[in-house]
Amino acid sequence: MKRPALALMLAAASSLAWTAPSAFFARQEAPLDGWAAQDGGTRGGADAADIVTVVDAAGLRRALDPKHTGSRIVQVAGTIDMSEGRPYASNADQARRGRVALPSNTTLVGLGADAGFVNAHLEVVKVSQVIIRNLNLRNPCDVTPEWDPHDGAQGNWNSQFDGISIVGSTHVWIDHNSFTDAPFTDDRLPVENGKHKQCHDGALDIRDASDFVTVSYNRFAQHQKNMLIGAGDKATGDIGHLRISISNNLFERVASRAPRVRYGQVHLFNNYHVGDRRDPAYGHDYSVGVAKGARIVSHANAFEIAGARSCRDAIKAFEDPAHDDGLFTDTGSLLNGASIAPCGQATTPAWVVPYPFTPRPADTVAAWVLAQAGAGRIALRPSVAGCPSSDFLACEGFERGAGQWELERSGAAVLALRADAANHLLQIGGSGRLMALSRNAGLRSAGGREAFVEGRVRTAGGGPARSLFLVGRYRDARNWVGAGIDLPAGGDTMRIQLVKMQDGALTTLKTVPRARLAPHRFATLRLEMAPAMLAVYLDGEKITTAPQPAFTAGEARVGLLAQGGVFELDDLRAGVPGLQPARIAPALTGQSFSAEAGDPPQFIGISATGSDGVTRLPYGARSSNPAVASVALSTGGILVTPRAPGTAQIVVASLLDPALHSTIDATVDAPFAATASGAVPAGALSPAAAARDVPVDTLLRIRFDATPTLGAGGSVRIVRKADGKLADIVRLGQEVRAIGDPGLARARYVRFTPITVEGDTLLVRPHAGRLAYGEEYEVLVGDGVVRDAALGGAPFRGIGKASGWTFRTAARAPQGATITVDDDGPADFRTVQGALNHAMRAWPRAAPVTVDVRKGRYPELLFVLGKDRLTIRGESREGVVIEEMNNDGLNPGSGISQGAGSPSFSGGRPLLSVEESDMLTLENLTLRNTTQRGNTRSGQAETVYFNSDGGRLVARNASFFSEQDTIQVKGYAWFWRTLVEGNVDFIWGANRAALFEDSELRSVGDSGNPASGGYVVQARTVSRDDPGFVFLNSVLTQGPGPKGNGVPPGTTYLARSPGTASTWDNVAYINTRMGEHVAPVGWAGAGVNKEPAPNPATASAGQGWREYGSMDLAGKPLDVSRRAGGYTMRADEVKERFGSRKAVFAGFNGGQGWDPAP
Repeated sequence: MKRPALALMLAAASSLAWTAPSAFFARQEAPLDGWAAQDGGTRGGADAADIVTVVDAAGLRRALDPKHTGSRIVQVAGTIDMSEGRPYASNADQARRGRVALPSNTTLVGLGADAGFVNAHLEVVKVSQVIIRNLNLRNPCDVTPEWDPHDGAQGNWNSQFDGISIVGSTHVWIDHNSFTDAPFTDDRLPVENGKHKQCHDGALDIRDASDFVTVSYNRFAQHQKNMLIGAGDKATGDIGHLRISISNNLFERVASRAPRVRYGQVHLFNNYHVGDRRDPAYGHDYSVGVAKGARIVSHANAFEIAGARSCRDAIKAFEDPAHDDGLFTDTGSLLNGASIAPCGQATTPAWVVPYPFTPRPADTVAAWVLAQAGAGRIALRPSVAGCPSSDFLACEGFERGAGQWELERSGAAVLALRADAANHLLQIGGSGRLMALSRNAGLRSAGGREAFVEGRVRTAGGGPARSLFLVGRYRDARNWVGAGIDLPAGGDTMRIQLVKMQDGALTTLKTVPRARLAPHRFATLRLEMAPAMLAVYLDGEKITTAPQPAFTAGEARVGLLAQGGVFELDDLRAGVPGLQPARIAPALTGQSFSAEAGDPPQFIGISATGSDGVTRLPYGARSSNPAVASVALSTGGILVTPRAPGTAQIVVASLLDPALHSTIDATVDAPFAATASGAVPAGALSPAAAARDVPVDTLLRIRFDATPTLGAGGSVRIVRKADGKLADIVRLGQEVRAIGDPGLARARYVRFTPITVEGDTLLVRPHAGRLAYGEEYEVLVGDGVVRDAALGGAPFRGIGKASGWTFRTAARAPQGATITVDDDGPADFRTVQGALNHAMRAWPRAAPVTVDVRKGRYPELLFVLGKDRLTIRGESREGVVIEEMNNDGLNPGSGISQGAGSPSFSGGRPLLSVEESDMLTLENLTLRNTTQRGNTRSGQAETVYFNSDGGRLVARNASFFSEQDTIQVKGYAWFWRTLVEGNVDFIWGANRAALFEDSELRSVGDSGNPASGGYVVQARTVSRDDPGFVFLNSVLTQGPGPKGNGVPPGTTYLARSPGTASTWDNVAYINTRMGEHVAPVGWAGAGVNKEPAPNPATASAGQGWREYGSMDLAGKPLDVSRRAGGYTMRADEVKERFGSRKAVFAGFNGGQGWDPAP
């Protein structure tokens, strides 16, 4: 009789929200990587005041009584038999007593590994906000199945009742549950009418316009028709609904419907299917059924099906794909180790996944899902031995003193323990250099394996230049790697670095500038050491990475290196790289916020994610000075209201772990003032005062008498004239800006400076989507935006109402499929991105649209998402210049779009970024990334990143300028009569086929290393048999770089390798003229400039580094006898593989091919 008392105790303990580990999981929201997180997210009963624990059917019914309104969390302890020991007498009796109906705003979660139901069918019917987690569900067995002789050729038994039915409901998360027929498996059922008397219906069915559903980390086992999405072919009301994510689930001995989809927009990723077509009870028929109107997007699923003959045994099309009845698109999935790509029924997805997700490679999915999926697999681990969880290898909080270190020092450097309230900190550094190696056994074990090391670091303000590095893979003083913070003696920036010591030579691998650490405030620094990659994180944000040759595991250590000054360190920890840092972070470029008193509340997005990168963490916010800046929680972030001049600290902290927090330094200036009066000189403003038909994406320009200087603070405001309502505020300084149409679910988020000076002109770039058509607006410019400036001979004191800077926008949006852009003349848009946003918003994905760009200079970054058959055509190649500075130091990484609330902003370093698009054409224009390698330590700076694995890019009569990584392409690309300029890997990517035809590849002088000629190509071709990068009838030239220096003779290499075994170095130069700057050996193979060997190490006609018919610039055949590492092709081999565009692109769309024409 202790069980009820125990239940009461559990309920009481659970009501202490956020203290018991189970309470966190009971209140968890649906993670970001699924449909359930969209449209406001899925919270279930997270707002419930208490957690109720139930142990029997009667208690469950009371807890779920729909008469009680509001949110509820119900924990199930043990196994509940809904029949209560009395067998069901009829179908109606089973329907009544076995039903578990979940109301809206409910979380139903199992307590422990054995919680669940038997003789139950859970129903989520016409409700919203429901979460079901951590339950063992025995699929219900209908006590009165019916025989239908007309079902199929031989008839079938039909039964009622699903394990879970989701009917007409929205925002549902089904997570970490186990479904099975066992112990009443089908082979144990009696045989009637020649078939087993099937009593099981579906395990999980979703129908009748249900929407925003995530199904994750469940185990489905021993079942026939597992998951049906969509009620039937005639259920056309499902169109536009059934947006469902199915991820990280185990389908074990499931015969079919895993799932079968009608009409839904279903995303499948990282699911593991295992079965046998000869299984006597659950013989595998198919896994994924593509039925009427299905729109399925698949990523990196793993199928292990004994007896499967082809991918069509896993992916079954119920309708004819030629009639567009059902579409299935896959990237990276495997069936018995082979790609299922031939079963893809579309080249590009029918819809764009709107949320952030990072699928793990398919060959790792089985181990992951087997370890994680099903009931009892939610980690409820408390902190142990000073570590947040047992996922960490070791943690050192310095409570046991500072004796666990072996020191190598020079000068006056010291290592000591310092008491700080109830805590202990490690003080390290001084005027000399100190290397401290840990003797902690757990930390020591991390040094020689795949692991990360992290610690909380802080420093005092001011002082000399100093640096602190976390050190790993330390074998001796001459060989180690590190990640650290380099603080100069003054200024407001610091450098975050990855370094490598090899054979006594220290190399800086990557340097990224960031806002300087606030004095006396902790930041968490992490060094991550994967087998062939290093990464550095700061406060949970991955700052940058650096590829490294594969590391040989063995005896190595971890430690600390301090130079030039004192740092304080706490909570040094080591763990496995898969454990990402939990993070609370604002969508700010630094940890500061500025506004003017009286401004409307400003929304700041908050990323609050757990160590899996997707679980949302609950957080609170407080202000140190609400009279200056008050703060309130808002969906997806916080609202900060600037009330009076002064400063305040806004602290956003996890409710689970207060040590996980972020502090925002808020500065509120005096109220906005623009005191100038009188007219502004004619021609000084753009758009001109009283202008009409102004594009809604207009830029604002003020031309001064001489070059102005930006002020320390202030803003530019656009006010709707009719009612005085603020349309936009543009502030000085750097911000996080979303590039893309505001109506899309994802955008490209980048660090961006919206107010700049160009010569004598102040350029202001308003935010997208803030101006409406057919409205009159007024522009006000604050007193402090510029200083030491004059306008019309008078000192500039801002632009106020009396200045009369007003304009009226165009009456309506453009209607035609040709959209015009002009930087200063009549046109639909002022910016190329404005036109792209309109094309993505107003036109269907497959509709052809042309953006017609008139002559002019367009200073902007660009983004295209999910738009096919889009042409960006310039009026002339030299006359249309789209340019901007962007690089790895400013926006690290190649870049990817994100939804709001993502763990960080990672829009990347390209000028133009393109995702999930097909048939993008760039024609008659110039794109230039103005980054100079000599002016930044992170010189990677793409002009174009085409990130569409199955898509096509066409570039005609166009020029592309940068230094490093100018062109990065995936998928298929054709460059015809183009110029590509750069010096370090300036053509590269994980592509399939890229043909550069009749084009010039110009190596230019390196502004950072004048003695180097660089590398033309670095191929990372994704498949062994894909052509890779092909240069046909083109020319390799050299010219002056941005600093005027040329390329020394014999210093440029045709290609180098990334040194990875999973990609292919497929490059071919066919009938290519080459200047004297090309090295006689041609290829930078193993040992050349310490480069790794290519894959394959020995090239052939089909793979690797190849050339044919190489000539000098005059057309004379080159002597290639000194080439090292390449293969010289025969004429017949060239004709077969590269004899035409059609031959190069034969692999497009699963062998359908592509033959582009000029």
